Amino acid sequence: MLRFFSSKTRLAFTPQMLSCLKEGISLNRLLQDSLVGLLVAIISLPLSMAFAIGAGLEPAIGLYTSIIAGFIVALMGGSRFQIAGPTGAFVVVVFDIVQRQGYEALVLAVLLAGCLLVVMGILRLGSFLKYIPYPVITGMTSGIAVVLFTSQFKDFLGLETGSVGVAFLARWQSYYTHISTWNPYALMIGLSSLIIIVLIRRKSPKIPGAIFAIILACFVVHYWSLPVETVHSRFGEIPSSLPWPSWPVITLERIKNLMPDVITLTVLAAIESLLSAVVVDSMSGAKHRSDMELVAQGFGNMGSAFFGGLPVTGAIARTAINYKLGAKTPISAAVHAVALFLILTFLGPLAGCMPLSALAAVVILTAFFMFEAKHFFALMGSSLSDAVLLLTTFALTVFIDITVAVEIGVLLAALMFTKKMADVVKVEAKMRGSHAEVSIIGPLFFAATGKLDADLANHPECKSVTIKLEAVSVIDTTGIQSLKKFTAHCKKRGQEVHITGANPFVLKLLDNVGKIV
Repeated sequence: MLRFFSSKTRLAFTPQMLSCLKEGISLNRLLQDSLVGLLVAIISLPLSMAFAIGAGLEPAIGLYTSIIAGFIVALMGGSRFQIAGPTGAFVVVVFDIVQRQGYEALVLAVLLAGCLLVVMGILRLGSFLKYIPYPVITGMTSGIAVVLFTSQFKDFLGLETGSVGVAFLARWQSYYTHISTWNPYALMIGLSSLIIIVLIRRKSPKIPGAIFAIILACFVVHYWSLPVETVHSRFGEIPSSLPWPSWPVITLERIKNLMPDVITLTVLAAIESLLSAVVVDSMSGAKHRSDMELVAQGFGNMGSAFFGGLPVTGAIARTAINYKLGAKTPISAAVHAVALFLILTFLGPLAGCMPLSALAAVVILTAFFMFEAKHFFALMGSSLSDAVLLLTTFALTVFIDITVAVEIGVLLAALMFTKKMADVVKVEAKMRGSHAEVSIIGPLFFAATGKLDADLANHPECKSVTIKLEAVSVIDTTGIQSLKKFTAHCKKRGQEVHITGANPFVLKLLDNVGKIV
């Protein structure tokens, strides 16, 4: 089918796996990338389970997600290095959906989000996501990091709180009320795991510190029979196989109720997957295919939904590690998914001994790096508008809802930008006897017409007026109507009006709307 499109379009929708196969993959490269994929699988194992637990679901669901979606994105993706799976950004949203509408609703939301991602890719919308303002993205991700840390506090301390609410303040109130139930052994395991991961990350970044810390925690808890809650004690045995694929229950009423959540999942998946691809591009010098990546993420989410999995996106940390370990092709991502499947099949029962406080330490560290304090405080000091935008999005994400945060953040950014552009517009008038020359400088659009109307009306004594548009780069219909209104007013006073200097773009719009003078 792609042969009917231009070569540029065909390339945009060609999976990187296919390009690598056409280029040829040597046996040595195949072996090296397979080894990297195995190492990445070891790193992904605790993360996949921890994110599922953080979302209030069974740990096996996180493994299903990484296996199915990870393999699909490896085959179809637009990046050579992308590792797809559940990420911390989704934990808060998933927990909220499950608490409000149930697990079945989550599966349907993931399926619908996958469909929207495919449509976005087909419509070539990959490049448009860069227009979401940076302060909005930073405020959103920093807010998610704070909420994510909050969600893990219970398991990190081993608190016996029972079910806690979704709201940020309600959770902390529950923690405060039940602080006396903290488990010193759970805290010891959690703190030790956190310290081990940080030390290994600093001294030997290529060593998977998370898996090393969790293995040590498993040994300590089992050997000394410590009273610490584990995956097995809370969730029971981990299944040793994938579930059979099935369709979620689809009704118009359920779709209608889920659409705000679906849009949130879609935007998050698109932003994080393309951001992950951009980050690894800057490290490797490669160039990803954004539209193909969106299509792949869409099919990955649909595949995850059929197996009852979580929403999926490109995992920035795992993708970066994949490249740093030496991957050159998507073979490593595919092997990563296959290796996780083999671990699930043959070593599933062993994963049940993981202490929940150690897994909470992994997620807390993820939240710490998600916060990006350096960028957050840099934006705080950059300008008042950026600081307001950042703090508004951050506060709404933490205290209200991430969907509301993104919607209001983008709207507020648009209004701020409109105000700035309107302030740029200047109207300069010069009198030459009985003739006035009015120069308009800047974009003549709806937000600037008030200034234009006031300035143009200040020359009632002139016999003629020339409006110079040399410095007007763009104009909209509201600006054109202001010009028409002014010329009509001048004619009533017996004044002649001339418009000069319009560039071809502005002139075309003037002609399309109708004769002004």
